[in-house]
Amino acid sequence: MTTEQKMYRLLIEECFPLQQEFFKKMYPNMPSSKQIKHALTQVERTVVKNKEHNTQKEKIEQLTEDLQQKTSTIHELNTKNLNLLTENQDLKIEIAEYNLVDSKNNDQKDIQKRLLFLEALEQGGVDNWGGYEFALDTYRNNLINS
Repeated sequence: MTTEQKMYRLLIEECFPLQQEFFKKMYPNMPSSKQIKHALTQVERTVVKNKEHNTQKEKIEQLTEDLQQKTSTIHELNTKNLNLLTENQDLKIEIAEYNLVDSKNNDQKDIQKRLLFLEALEQGGVDNWGGYEFALDTYRNNLINS
């Protein structure tokens, strides 16, 4: 077996299945050394392209995995953000309720102080003072208008 025949056999045996069929159809008989060199060049190009393809495929797989992890992280952060917004809203409601109760308590304290003052005035004999009738009229008008 000549060197060219060995190269051809090696070429056919080492090729990818689709290339084997292509070479067998292209060179049904023993090819020349120039044809074998051309075929080897084609195989080398194909091997390089396959390596590049595999490298790109690995990069794509890694990028896809990274994207899935980042998407998962974003989802987790969105969930935490939503929970924090809900907690914040709940706290605002609690503060508003507290302020409302506190305001009512302050209003009640003011009313109690005014009642105590009114009782003190009545005990002091305010009904005998000169402006008492004017104060009663003002009070009655305020009741009607409110």
